[in-house]
This record gives sequence, C-alpha cells and structure tokens, in this order.
Amino acid sequence: MEIIGFLSKSKNYWPNDLSSVVFVPGTNLKAINDETKYFIKNSDLLLRQDSDEIIEFLLEDDEIDKLVITGGEPTLQRDLREFIWELSEYGFKIKLETNGTRPDILEELLGGGLVDYLSVIVKQDLIKKKYQSLIRSEFDLEDIKESLMIMLSADDVIKEIIFHYTPNYTYPEDVWRLSKRIRGLDRFILEHCPLRDEKLMEVNYDGEGFDYLMRVTKRIRGVKEVFLRYNNQQHKIYSSEKVSLR
Repeated sequence: MEIIGFLSKSKNYWPNDLSSVVFVPGTNLKAINDETKYFIKNSDLLLRQDSDEIIEFLLEDDEIDKLVITGGEPTLQRDLREFIWELSEYGFKIKLETNGTRPDILEELLGGGLVDYLSVIVKQDLIKKKYQSLIRSEFDLEDIKESLMIMLSADDVIKEIIFHYTPNYTYPEDVWRLSKRIRGLDRFILEHCPLRDEKLMEVNYDGEGFDYLMRVTKRIRGVKEVFLRYNNQQHKIYSSEKVSLR
C-alpha cells in the first residue's frame, strides 16, 4: 500500500492508549482546510517508510498493538483490505479514518470484521450548500450520509466523528445541529482547522481561539466522549461513560 508518512507513536488517535499512524496519499474530496499537507511538511512528525518497514517496526515494538490509517483518503487504496488483513493476522487493532465518500468499501471492511474503530471526518453539517462551501471537487453528500449510517449500525466497532471546524466557514450551530442528528456515537472530536497559507503553512486563527471553541465543544451532547483538538493537542471535554478499547 502506498504510504507517504508514518507517525510511530501518538496519544491523540485512540482512546486512552498509544497507537501508530500511517498517512496515505490521494483524496477525492479536496477541501480548502486540508490538514494533511501540514502534517506531511512537518518532518518532526513523520518518518517516511514503506508498508513492509512499518509492519516490521510494529512487530518489534511491544508498546504498540494499534494502527491508525488516515490520509488523504484510505479507501482509494486498492490494497487497503490486504494491508489491514495482514496486520489483523498479527493481532493488531485497526482504526480507519475516512471522509465517508465510499460507503461500499466501508461496508466490505466492517462486514469482514477488519476494522475495530471507524472515524468519519466531516467538513460541515450535512447540508449540500454548506459542504460545498469547503470542497473544491465533485462529491455526493448522500454517500457520506450512507457511510455514517453504516458506521452507526455496525456492531463491535468504536464509532467516531471528527468535525473539521473552519472559522468563517463553520459556525457553532453547524456543530450542535450535527451532533443532535447523529446518535449512538462513542466519540465526537471538534478539530480546529483554520485556513493555512499554501507557502508558509502559517495558521490564520480568525479570532476563534481555544477558549471560544472550548465553549462550543462543551455544548455537544448525546455522545459518550467529547474532545477538542486544537493546535495538534487533544483535550477531553467530558466523558459520560468509558469507551471500550475492544
């Protein structure tokens, strides 16, 4: 499987535990608030390795038994299923982060018991006009809705939404409305995704800083755990009950 970056250890991706993270290239949903480019350009965060080297590293590290696959868009990778299957055979737990545009792939992976933790990354409330304000490519919002339904109906899977909050494009009402519509989640993460300068990758905060987003996040309800991810740091807002690591 084609991989453009590897984060050997992180506490931000799996509840209460360490995991490794692989980043894959390519996306079918080009957003103006794309965070992937920022991570790729930070060499302190990523070590470039091929898939065989990553598997070898994971097998040699006794601390890690969980792997997160993110992107880009992982479901575009033709050998994604084979990569996950090989790691599963070694006993690793797998988290998949996706934009939800390929529900058929999610259904196949979940049906095969290959994913332990699924995260659907949303850019806006599920309203076509609002989504289009952030996307610069063709997409079908119904595919994203179907992926969310597939996730919510799955058994024995940790279910998560990551909501990319972009100042001047996203508003608190968008977050609260989506969290009320979607019930049965284990985790809801509000991730601050300001627009970044293409050349310098500097953050434009637009006045909506940490304290403001803390207040927004605290009003999210109906989820077991709620987090705010800000400046690459994750903050737990509340936990109504413990999320099983399965």
